[in-house]
Amino acid sequence: MKTDGYLCRSTSYFSVEYYDQIFENINYAGQVLAQLEFEQCTFINCTFEGVRFPKTTFMDCVCQNCNFGLADFKGTGLKNVTFEQCKITGVDFGQCQDFMLAFTFVGCNLRYSSFGPQKLKKTRFQDCDIQDANFLNVDLTQATFQNCNLDRSVFSRCVLKGADFSTAYSFVIDPEDNQLEKARFARDGLAGLLQKYRLQIV
Repeated sequence: MKTDGYLCRSTSYFSVEYYDQIFENINYAGQVLAQLEFEQCTFINCTFEGVRFPKTTFMDCVCQNCNFGLADFKGTGLKNVTFEQCKITGVDFGQCQDFMLAFTFVGCNLRYSSFGPQKLKKTRFQDCDIQDANFLNVDLTQATFQNCNLDRSVFSRCVLKGADFSTAYSFVIDPEDNQLEKARFARDGLAGLLQKYRLQIV
């Protein structure tokens, strides 16, 4: 069901709930959307630039062509949320609630965003621009970086066991600083694992 975009503000200890609704072409930029619960909702062409989401939860939601630039996810629950073709620049996902944290990114701009410390096992990044991002103390076991640009992104103290970087490019990952058992890399990506050694790969 499509809504008019107006969101009630919680004025008590109880959250305002939205179920199976569509929010389209709405500008929430700069607002504080607190203590809201969205379940199986879809957001299309919405602007959440600079929005704060304290104690707000998204469960089984889809966000398409939305702008989350510099959004503040401190205390936000992202439980099985799919972001498609979204701008999510400068966002610190490390401040999200850990409980049931799970998301997927497809065709998203994640430049200057940060992840960790948190568990993001089997997270899927597909066709994303993830330049200048930070992954610090993140468990990315069996995560997938399919056709992603990781130029100048930093991976430090991460668990990358079984992660798939076979189609990712422009990454630099230190094998001595991260756990890489059974991680997948294409031959063309080996240079990104050996950069600190200044080897010449021919």
